[in-house]
Amino acid sequence: MSSELWTAVVVTAIPVVGGGVGYLIKYLIEFRNENRIDHNLVMEAISDLKTDVREVKSGLYDHISWHAKRVKK
Repeated sequence: MSSELWTAVVVTAIPVVGGGVGYLIKYLIEFRNENRIDHNLVMEAISDLKTDVREVKSGLYDHISWHAKRVKK
């Protein structure tokens, strides 16, 4: 391959590869941001579940305590 042709190939390939890498980086950043939103939704749902479990646990203890007092009478 002649040096002029090789130079033309390299000069043409650099922007193509650079553009591909730029697109890949942009895609990865968007993907990361979408996953961050999904992660936040999951963490919020887990927090809600923890609150619900605490409320059920508290209600169950109250119910058991009520029955224990009733049986003692």
